[in-house]
Amino acid sequence: MFSKLPNAPWFLGAGWFLVVAPATAETNAFPDAKYQPPTLLKRSKVELAPRVLAKRLTGSVEVELLVDRKGRVTDRQLTQRSRHELLDLAALCAVREWRFTPARSNGLPVTARCRQRFDFAPADDTTVKAMEAIARKREVVYDPEKSQPEVYWTADMAKFRRGIVNLLFELDTEGRVATIRIEKSSGRHETDYLVMSAVYHWRFKMDGKRKPLAAGAPLLLPIKLK
Repeated sequence: MFSKLPNAPWFLGAGWFLVVAPATAETNAFPDAKYQPPTLLKRSKVELAPRVLAKRLTGSVEVELLVDRKGRVTDRQLTQRSRHELLDLAALCAVREWRFTPARSNGLPVTARCRQRFDFAPADDTTVKAMEAIARKREVVYDPEKSQPEVYWTADMAKFRRGIVNLLFELDTEGRVATIRIEKSSGRHETDYLVMSAVYHWRFKMDGKRKPLAAGAPLLLPIKLK
């Protein structure tokens, strides 16, 4: 059973409104003991890529957190997924650095589980147009005959920059990613998130010496971070 914890609304990234529902914490397993649930002290956020913002992805995600006796998040599991794997990963990445006052039982700190719900809603038309304009400026062309474009990361995500992610996606008629999902994970939520966000800004070359990439045809591609 879970009891309510007070939380405030929160914004994740520029232009993408995210409503964070009140968290819930596991009630005391020993009813006779004096129990205080964990309290959220610090949030962290994930900056969302402009092309992702422009796509107006929506959905609800719920994450179960394991908070240790020092108030650190030591485990994250999805208990509710959205229709978009990228949103699921954004929520998992966001809670990575959250800090809590630990739960207490009879005055002593104890490990506890919390659940956090994230509701993603799209930005307005003006913001979407602005994000699409930025995305086109950041766009890089991927030529299958040449080396893979670099995947960039922010300073706080630099330690997750190594690994390989196999992506399965479809392209639109201009060579941009229409749909995307992970075929084989790197084993790290953050690495998977970096790769998926980056590929949204790639425009695949649709012609060349090799057989052209076909719009709408599933494409499996291993993306390497180094």
